[in-house]
Amino acid sequence: LLGVREVTNVVHAYGVMGIMSEVIFKNLEDEEVVMNLVKKGNSQEISNTIWGMAKLGNQAPSLARAIDSDEVVRKLMREKKPQEIANTIWAMAKLGHGAPSLARAIDSEEIVTYLVDKGNSHDIANILWAMSKLKYDCPRLVQALTGRIGGIFETCTSQSISNTAFGLADLGYFDIEIFDHIQKHANVVIRGTEQSICNTLWGFGVSGLIAKHEETVRMLWDEAMKKQVSDFKNESCNQLRITRLLARIEGVELEVVDDDGRGGSRKEMMERAANVEDRPVSGFERDIAKELVRSGFSGFETEVSPFDNGEGGDLLRIDIAWKEEKVALE
Repeated sequence: LLGVREVTNVVHAYGVMGIMSEVIFKNLEDEEVVMNLVKKGNSQEISNTIWGMAKLGNQAPSLARAIDSDEVVRKLMREKKPQEIANTIWAMAKLGHGAPSLARAIDSEEIVTYLVDKGNSHDIANILWAMSKLKYDCPRLVQALTGRIGGIFETCTSQSISNTAFGLADLGYFDIEIFDHIQKHANVVIRGTEQSICNTLWGFGVSGLIAKHEETVRMLWDEAMKKQVSDFKNESCNQLRITRLLARIEGVELEVVDDDGRGGSRKEMMERAANVEDRPVSGFERDIAKELVRSGFSGFETEVSPFDNGEGGDLLRIDIAWKEEKVALE
């Protein structure tokens, strides 16, 4: 069996370099290796290992289960290292593992205070992104950021700003003060990747703050239109499409520059991103619809787009609506 330090050093290094190793993967499927790591390893060693596995795209289910155990969570919180805490929950989210114990511990008053005091913009952004991906609410963290975000953003990157915007909006936190600070650092975002730009635009759109920060949104949008079409993944194209629709709701028109001069069609990519399989009506919506009928209501539809041509996708669909009367039930 490999020792703790050997395991974590190798996995972290391979993660940085993108080197796949079946030997390492098999070692971390061994319960004895995993238990040795989480019992003897410190927070940095545990964090580096799951981070490396996430970078390599290996699920590491045994390690993930052990990390969300009460014993390991207590160790991570006791050592109180913002980077290790952030990297651990980022990796769990990246791999799609639920981490309820870890998430609850992070959003405790003691840890939130420490994170805001000692953490940097990258740590905070990674935690917010992870919480949003795992769908765990973090009200204490968001409340602690209010009034402190300016100092945290003194040193920031395009990724930290965009992940903050995405995480907050995706969790349903539309704090105007925080988005005001995101707006102030838009010049950093435009120097980043297309994903950073799209995440930030989407954050402004979902938060209903496009009109308030129209100049900034247009600057980000224009920068996105300059990017090579082939650089955009399907998710980013969908974010642009949704942002444009939300902008129209706020009375702002964002024009799509179709040809990037390299033979790519941005409009076609955005249309392809929209052509996803329709979401089925949920059991809850069906039950509500039945109760409405029993109560004498009729003439409503389920999963209704607010646009005449059916644009908007799942995000903007209304659960139940009377279209002619313009009445919506969510």
